[in-house]
Amino acid sequence: MASIQFDELQADTLKVNLTKCIGSVNSSLDKMGTEVSNIKSWWKGGSEQGFIDNFNNTKKDIQKALTDCSEEYKKLVDKIKSIKRESEASIKKQLSG
Repeated sequence: MASIQFDELQADTLKVNLTKCIGSVNSSLDKMGTEVSNIKSWWKGGSEQGFIDNFNNTKKDIQKALTDCSEEYKKLVDKIKSIKRESEASIKKQLSG
Protein backbone atom coordinates (compact mmCIF):
# COMPACT_ATOMS: atom_id res chain seq x y z
CA MET A 1 0.00 0.00 0.00
CA ALA A 2 1.40 3.39 -0.97
CA SER A 3 1.82 5.98 1.70
CA ILE A 4 0.26 9.37 1.16
CA GLN A 5 2.28 12.45 1.95
CA PHE A 6 0.89 15.95 1.92
CA ASP A 7 2.80 19.03 3.02
CA GLU A 8 0.47 21.84 4.08
CA LEU A 9 3.17 24.50 3.78
CA GLN A 10 3.89 23.42 0.22
CA ALA A 11 0.15 23.47 -0.47
CA ASP A 12 -0.05 27.04 0.80
CA THR A 13 2.97 27.94 -1.32
CA LEU A 14 1.19 26.49 -4.34
CA LYS A 15 -1.80 28.75 -3.71
CA VAL A 16 0.45 31.82 -3.50
CA ASN A 17 2.33 30.79 -6.64
CA LEU A 18 -0.90 30.33 -8.57
CA THR A 19 -1.85 33.89 -7.68
CA LYS A 20 1.58 35.14 -8.75
CA CYS A 21 1.34 33.30 -12.05
CA ILE A 22 -2.03 34.86 -12.77
CA GLY A 23 -0.55 38.26 -11.98
CA SER A 24 2.22 37.56 -14.48
CA VAL A 25 -0.27 36.53 -17.17
CA ASN A 26 -2.37 39.63 -16.47
CA SER A 27 0.72 41.78 -16.80
CA SER A 28 1.48 40.16 -20.16
CA LEU A 29 -2.10 40.70 -21.29
CA ASP A 30 -1.83 44.37 -20.32
CA LYS A 31 1.34 44.70 -22.41
CA MET A 32 -0.41 42.99 -25.30
CA GLY A 33 -3.31 45.40 -24.85
CA THR A 34 -0.94 48.35 -25.17
CA GLU A 35 0.47 46.89 -28.38
CA VAL A 36 -3.01 46.27 -29.75
CA SER A 37 -4.10 49.82 -28.89
CA ASN A 38 -1.08 51.17 -30.77
CA ILE A 39 -2.49 49.87 -34.06
CA LYS A 40 -4.49 53.09 -34.29
CA SER A 41 -1.31 54.82 -35.47
CA TRP A 42 -1.11 52.67 -38.61
CA TRP A 43 -4.59 51.18 -39.06
CA LYS A 44 -7.36 53.55 -40.09
CA GLY A 45 -10.87 53.08 -41.36
CA GLY A 46 -12.93 51.89 -38.42
CA SER A 47 -12.23 48.18 -38.40
CA GLU A 48 -9.26 48.75 -36.12
CA GLN A 49 -11.63 49.51 -33.25
CA GLY A 50 -13.38 46.18 -33.77
CA PHE A 51 -9.98 44.48 -33.59
CA ILE A 52 -9.17 46.30 -30.35
CA ASP A 53 -12.60 45.54 -28.88
CA ASN A 54 -12.19 41.87 -29.82
CA PHE A 55 -8.84 41.73 -28.03
CA ASN A 56 -10.26 43.44 -24.95
CA ASN A 57 -13.17 40.99 -24.79
CA THR A 58 -10.82 38.04 -25.21
CA LYS A 59 -8.54 39.47 -22.52
CA LYS A 60 -11.48 39.68 -20.08
CA ASP A 61 -12.47 36.09 -20.88
CA ILE A 62 -8.93 34.84 -20.30
CA GLN A 63 -8.60 36.74 -17.02
CA LYS A 64 -11.92 35.40 -15.76
CA ALA A 65 -11.06 31.83 -16.76
CA LEU A 66 -7.66 32.02 -15.04
CA THR A 67 -9.14 33.53 -11.89
CA ASP A 68 -11.89 30.89 -11.78
CA CYS A 69 -9.35 28.11 -12.33
CA SER A 70 -7.06 29.45 -9.60
CA GLU A 71 -9.92 29.79 -7.13
CA GLU A 72 -11.05 26.23 -7.83
CA TYR A 73 -7.54 24.88 -7.22
CA LYS A 74 -7.21 26.93 -4.03
CA LYS A 75 -10.51 25.47 -2.78
CA LEU A 76 -9.34 21.99 -3.71
CA VAL A 77 -6.08 22.44 -1.81
CA ASP A 78 -7.99 23.74 1.22
CA LYS A 79 -10.36 20.76 1.04
CA ILE A 80 -7.45 18.32 0.90
CA LYS A 81 -5.83 20.08 3.88
CA SER A 82 -9.08 19.75 5.82
CA ILE A 83 -9.45 16.06 4.94
CA LYS A 84 -5.84 15.44 5.97
CA ARG A 85 -6.38 17.15 9.34
CA GLU A 86 -9.59 15.20 9.96
CA SER A 87 -7.89 11.95 9.05
CA GLU A 88 -4.94 12.63 11.33
CA ALA A 89 -7.24 13.63 14.19
CA SER A 90 -9.24 10.42 13.72
CA ILE A 91 -6.09 8.27 13.77
CA LYS A 92 -4.80 10.07 16.85
CA LYS A 93 -8.14 9.55 18.60
CA GLN A 94 -8.17 5.87 17.74
CA LEU A 95 -4.62 5.40 18.98
CA SER A 96 -5.22 7.18 22.28
CA GLY A 97 -8.61 5.58 22.93
